[in-house]
Amino acid sequence: MSVANIHESEKLNALLGKKVKIKMFDNREYIGILGRSEYSKRYKIDRPYKGALHFYKTHIKKISEVTE
Repeated sequence: MSVANIHESEKLNALLGKKVKIKMFDNREYIGILGRSEYSKRYKIDRPYKGALHFYKTHIKKISEVTE
């Protein structure tokens, strides 16, 4: 496995561009559109009126797609 691939997650990549609910390692929950950071290996969640939150896949405890 190359260094670039250790930051990838098939599950997260399948949810890119979708509205998700994420529970982080510290039990905080966020809802927004899942994306990738432009200049790093991190993921991000775009939150309306609050800006983007950048994180590594290892910070996620639980993720689910939000359907409204």
